[in-house]
Amino acid sequence: MLPIALYVINQATLPFVDFTLDEKGKALPFSSIYSIAGELDGHELKSTRPFRSPHYNMSSHALIGGGPYAKPGEVTLAHRGILFLDELPEFGRKTLESLRLPLEDKKVTISRVSQTNRYPSDFMLVAAMNPCPCGYAGTSKCECTPYTIKTYRQRISGPILDRIDMQKYVGRVDFSDGHLMSGTISSASLRNTVMLTRERQRHRFRKAGEGITTNSEMNSTQMRKYCILDDECAALLQKTYERDSLSVRARYKTIKLARTFADIDASERIQKTHLLKALFSRDLEREMRHA
Repeated sequence: MLPIALYVINQATLPFVDFTLDEKGKALPFSSIYSIAGELDGHELKSTRPFRSPHYNMSSHALIGGGPYAKPGEVTLAHRGILFLDELPEFGRKTLESLRLPLEDKKVTISRVSQTNRYPSDFMLVAAMNPCPCGYAGTSKCECTPYTIKTYRQRISGPILDRIDMQKYVGRVDFSDGHLMSGTISSASLRNTVMLTRERQRHRFRKAGEGITTNSEMNSTQMRKYCILDDECAALLQKTYERDSLSVRARYKTIKLARTFADIDASERIQKTHLLKALFSRDLEREMRHA
């Protein structure tokens, strides 16, 4: 058992993600946000999507926004980009819990006596953590007790885990693989897959005039239209839903993720394999439920 992730270090480790702004006119809103926060360099507009990686000792005000002038925080500075939280359990409980509404509503409201500011916060949350305080859980080097490990992981509350679509353990890299930098899938191939999948989603929703571009933006009505499950898939989802006591939010996220796996395979319908991949994408939550 090794680090729990959607694991990235910095923007350079995400060569399969397109950080360029895909439509003209989008640079102004990005630049306006950074101008208000006092982080716009010179007079040039932002030309790339943001990648924010704050330290875990930050306060909830720095994350969400605040101060005497109600300035935007990291969740807004990461709008339409990536917010990367490394060492997730080391963030303060209050700080992590403040992510609930931004992750759900895609916006934040900061109120002061003299003013109320509303900022956008539609970002992709990427986080990483060790499996235990010493980092060696599952190996002979680990000195943590089961209680210590459980307490460490419980620093991330159920409601926060519920809002994270994918939670995966990262396997150990063998010396030969790390030394030779070998792999069956290249970053260029991954990037091509991501871009093709996003284009399939964009084309589907644009053709139907839905006003959205990705699966994650679907509401319940749109899900009933584009995420049809056959009887076998519906039975599998219901069985898992009841066995693991999943929330309605987790159920919807699982279906949307299954739709994305189907898009990766260029499949018109969600197949059982796509649903299984989605169901097995919540490692940490599933482990904590059965602990």
